[in-house]
Amino acid sequence: MTEPTILAARDGTLAVLTLNRPHAGNTIDMALALDLETHVDAALADPAVRCIVLTGSGKLFCGGGDIGSFAAAGSGAGAFLFDLAHASQSLDQKTRPVPNPS
Repeated sequence: MTEPTILAARDGTLAVLTLNRPHAGNTIDMALALDLETHVDAALADPAVRCIVLTGSGKLFCGGGDIGSFAAAGSGAGAFLFDLAHASQSLDQKTRPVPNPS
């Protein structure tokens, strides 16, 4: 059984999402990007969550993109990078602060 790429925990109104690829410096591959999006979506859908904290397991928070996964994509690297960038931008748009109406 493989380790989950994201560890999710709750502490009251706080959702803590931990990147869990310490052996790879928590670099982002497609599995991590998609799992992170799933967990962020779940936290955003929960009205009790007021804050999402993103952290990393091990020594590094996040070493960026997983170069090994880029190389493994071979001749499809361009399409792979496009898909990975799209997943990352999707998270950025979902997690932008919402102005307080009061």
